Amino acid sequence: MQNDVQHILARLINLPRPVRLLIVGLWMGVIWLASERGAKAIQSDAASAVRSAPRQVLELAAVGGHVVEFGMLGALLAWALPEPLHNRWLRRVLAWALTSGYGVVDEWHQSWVPGRVPSLFDVAVDSSSGLVGVVASEIITGAFGAA
Repeated sequence: MQNDVQHILARLINLPRPVRLLIVGLWMGVIWLASERGAKAIQSDAASAVRSAPRQVLELAAVGGHVVEFGMLGALLAWALPEPLHNRWLRRVLAWALTSGYGVVDEWHQSWVPGRVPSLFDVAVDSSSGLVGVVASEIITGAFGAA
């Protein structure tokens, strides 16, 4: 059973690069659509899900969303990008820089959505989460097969 799981993971990790880049693009679209939702829709969802939750809990949930979105984006970019000049470190830095840059774009996008406001704190969370995602991707691809 464990060998079957390892075999499946190794095949997923070694998907063709165009497929990997398509997956990255789809994930970026998910982040864009999540940012597109107005504050009233988010507050309505939160109010119906957790009516009595303290504000800090809701803020923690929002930060958690950024951690998941941008941690995954960092991991996917580290997995999908080719190694420029056959340099793994350059690929890692590029994946982190692109994730951080998309965090800036995401916050800029939110400035145009009614009820949403951009936040430098969110950009910092996005960038940090992207770095963790890049490191996690390197660990996973190293354990189950070279990407």
